[in-house]
Amino acid sequence: MSVDLIYRASTRESALRQGEILTGVVQYKPKIENITTPESSSIPFQEIIHPYAIVVSQDCDLDGDYKARNDTQSDKNKSHKLLNSILLCEVDTARSIKDDKSREINSAEWNYIKTNRHERYHFFSSNYSRT
Repeated sequence: MSVDLIYRASTRESALRQGEILTGVVQYKPKIENITTPESSSIPFQEIIHPYAIVVSQDCDLDGDYKARNDTQSDKNKSHKLLNSILLCEVDTARSIKDDKSREINSAEWNYIKTNRHERYHFFSSNYSRT
């Protein structure tokens, strides 16, 4: 039985792609409750590190942004192709979801999750076999 990996690492020389899984994504969440005056010039941020996240922005937008950022020819009209943010969804490991007691997932529900029949969860396989 041969086991092949179904995921491959992306290269830094290419655009992000929809469905790409990223690791170590840092999110900066403003701490609004710590702002004392509207004139405050400094806003404190909480740093949140997501071990895994999946890109959900559209491929065409991601590709347009990449080409606009890396095009060496000066083009005044390329600024409309630059993205100011990328949509991501947090991803968690199956083990951490299954072990999280606050989720109260029973074995029947877990079977729905791991076969991608659950409305809330999508199960990414770690590998597959060609047999």
